[in-house]
Amino acid sequence: MMNYQEKEAQLDIYDVKKALLYRKAIGETEWDRITVMALKELLEYKKIGLMPQEIKELHKMYTERCEQVNRLTRDCELLKNKDKCKWHV
Repeated sequence: MMNYQEKEAQLDIYDVKKALLYRKAIGETEWDRITVMALKELLEYKKIGLMPQEIKELHKMYTERCEQVNRLTRDCELLKNKDKCKWHV
């Protein structure tokens, strides 16, 4: 017998699309509308092909690189200003 986690791991993009189409067809209750919104969001994640933890790691790496670029830009500006001061003495 397959437990919940095993079934969840086998969920693919086509399962999500079928469920989305089914829920859109019903679409009568607030629960149906919320389910459609959640399925659309899940579908976007499935299309990307990354797990939520991988997206978090990419976000962390991107943030670190942005901070590094900002530091380098600041250092470059400081060096340019320092160099300008030497020529004006």
